[in-house]
Amino acid sequence: MKDSVDFFLKFALIFFALLLTMMIVMTGCSKGYDEYQPNLGHDFELDMRLGDPDSNGYYHLQLSNEWQTLHRISGNVSPVENDMMIVMTGCTKGYDEYQPNLGHDFELDMRLGDPDSNGYYHLQLSNEWQTLHRISGSVSPVENDYELTKVYWESSHYWLIGDTLGFIVSFNNISNDQSYLYMTADTTYVTWFEGFEVPTINDMCYSTNEGEINIMFAPVENMKGDTVLIKAQAEFADGYLSQIIYESIILH
Repeated sequence: MKDSVDFFLKFALIFFALLLTMMIVMTGCSKGYDEYQPNLGHDFELDMRLGDPDSNGYYHLQLSNEWQTLHRISGNVSPVENDMMIVMTGCTKGYDEYQPNLGHDFELDMRLGDPDSNGYYHLQLSNEWQTLHRISGSVSPVENDYELTKVYWESSHYWLIGDTLGFIVSFNNISNDQSYLYMTADTTYVTWFEGFEVPTINDMCYSTNEGEINIMFAPVENMKGDTVLIKAQAEFADGYLSQIIYESIILH
């Protein structure tokens, strides 16, 4: 009988000890969970660091004597107590939702009809000193503005501001920035340009949400009879780089 009572007492003690431990753990976990729910303010304001705005609400910035003026804009948001709150706020379920799931289609439309048997396009220059021609194309469409595709462009031909006689050609490959030649009808050669060179195509454009791209190509009259090489590459919002497309245009 005594052994049975001892066994029952030991079992009861162990049971109540386990029960008490579970209660403590559950209380602690519940309390900790509530403590780590961020209770944050949502204040947000800017300080343009330009004094008060004028009567129309505009700020005024005095440019420096340098080519580029640097100015710091400040502001503040509601303070937080712990760095953990910043991390927990950023690492949310929304992270996976905002990973772009994009297509990577990319093609050009030179808007010059079909190429010839050698794969060259032909452009008839206008009667003006500079001819403007729009090159189009398409990439995969996107839903959001922040997913627009960036397209980089290069051309083998440049012209110089104030010079109506010659033009600059990049040798061999338009990615080779070390080898340029000034071309003209006379025997004058220029090996330095001092930043006055102008490309015949803009260096970048963005797509529309529907995937349309457009860029202006603008050769000048003294390039007539030459062949211009155009290079284009698309960079998608997920960082993917397309294959480079090369197209050649003969100027008439």
